[in-house]
Amino acid sequence: MPATLTEVGGLDQATLTTSSLVAGTQTLAATYNGDATFASSGSNSVNVTINALPMIFSENVVRMRKINKNGKPVGKPVFVGFAFDYSTAMNPAAAENRANYPGHLFHDSARQ
Repeated sequence: MPATLTEVGGLDQATLTTSSLVAGTQTLAATYNGDATFASSGSNSVNVTINALPMIFSENVVRMRKINKNGKPVGKPVFVGFAFDYSTAMNPAAAENRANYPGHLFHDSARQ
């Protein structure tokens, strides 16, 4: 894959961004093919761990209902929201940012 070359502190730095690495440990190395001025070269290999994004594997509609003093349900259930089960544990520090936990909700206006 070709990398982007930028100047950093007076030196050229190559940067590669990709989303094609699968989860798990990957071995990466850089190579330079050379040109008329500079000889080809390569880097040492480095192992990196790619973490999988959490994916929703089940969902439930959450409804609540009032209960009288005898513990019996009263009235109709009221929609509260959705409960999702994720493939990996949520990070409590990032849980409030919903962009960290992708999911899609669809509304079918014909089924109202």
